[in-house]
Amino acid sequence: MVVSYNDNLQFGKSVFHVQTEFYKASGTIICNIFKDGKALKKLKKPVEGEQDLNKLILDFHEFVLNRLKEGAKNKEIKQAAAFKFYFPEELKSKIIDIVAPYFGAAMNVIWEDAVKKSPDIEAFVSNLLNDLDEKWRVVIEHKVRFIISNSLNFKAGKKNVFIGNVERDKVLLVITPYFGVNANSVLDIAQSLYSGDIGKFKEIILKKYSGDKREELGKSLTKLLG
Repeated sequence: MVVSYNDNLQFGKSVFHVQTEFYKASGTIICNIFKDGKALKKLKKPVEGEQDLNKLILDFHEFVLNRLKEGAKNKEIKQAAAFKFYFPEELKSKIIDIVAPYFGAAMNVIWEDAVKKSPDIEAFVSNLLNDLDEKWRVVIEHKVRFIISNSLNFKAGKKNVFIGNVERDKVLLVITPYFGVNANSVLDIAQSLYSGDIGKFKEIILKKYSGDKREELGKSLTKLLG
């Protein structure tokens, strides 16, 4: 019989509940982590072929429990060599300072899971925060992206910074009618993630726009940047 495992761990004033079970419809073992009664993170492990499901569920459950315990013991998360991209230690510590109060002892598990799933900074920020309640996620994401953009030395209004063959200030003139006072912040974030791919750069800006002139903004950017 396939079973579900449940455990509570208390670290300081916070109680973490870990529930691990097999979902037959998707063929996946899912471990849900709750902090003080609120859903915090969902971890998944696909099951392939004929295997001892009860053992797999228990092993995954205990793996998550151990990672939580390690996270409670260690204030600093050590980054494994297998991670897909590198975070400067100063940048990593600043981000952890912001998100750790929300994740608590689960910080270790959530950080490593986000890094392993992410090919770049943009995906990492999304994976790191996507399970938080939206009211918290929006505020935290803004703070995290602000730190990333500043650490990469993209300052608002900085002269002689080029995106493709176009100066930053020209891009700012194009997007300001759409973003208003937030234009500098949007451009800072897009620049911090810019890797030479103009298409991706434009896509990042468009994702930040929630108005009804998205198509018009896209055309303006294409006309300027190509």
